Amino acid sequence: MRKGVTILSDGLMNGEKLERGQSLTSRNAAYTLTLQDDGNLVLAARGQAVWATGTNGQNAERLEVQKDGNCVLYTPDKPVWHTDTKGAKDVRLLLQDDRNLVLYGFDGPAWASNTQTDEAPPPPPAAEAPDTRSGSGRRKGAAGTRPGAGA
Repeated sequence: MRKGVTILSDGLMNGEKLERGQSLTSRNAAYTLTLQDDGNLVLAARGQAVWATGTNGQNAERLEVQKDGNCVLYTPDKPVWHTDTKGAKDVRLLLQDDRNLVLYGFDGPAWASNTQTDEAPPPPPAAEAPDTRSGSGRRKGAAGTRPGAGA
């Protein structure tokens, strides 16, 4: 993950916001929702984009889960994307372990990215393989002798 990115939890409650450079991460850690520096809000599976707002280049700086029930992506001056859920009660945005991003209201889902999958999440990146080379730096058979030295 990029240096400087703040990871929050798997969701935002009513009145909370996600700011540029911040991410939500699903509980299984396979999926992230990031408000990128270019203003695009992107849902990714281990770094591979699966959904986005398409707001890159629009200077979006924050995603707000508003008390009026709408979830809105704002530039410094105006809204550029929203869930169109004004009137939903007690909303919360949740990045689920099935890869779906859902805005829940008091009476159930109010909006969803519809990116859910039944497939197993992608595996985490492989850890770096340990260095199996000898740490001595000597070649085999070179211990204590010089090439060409007689015995």
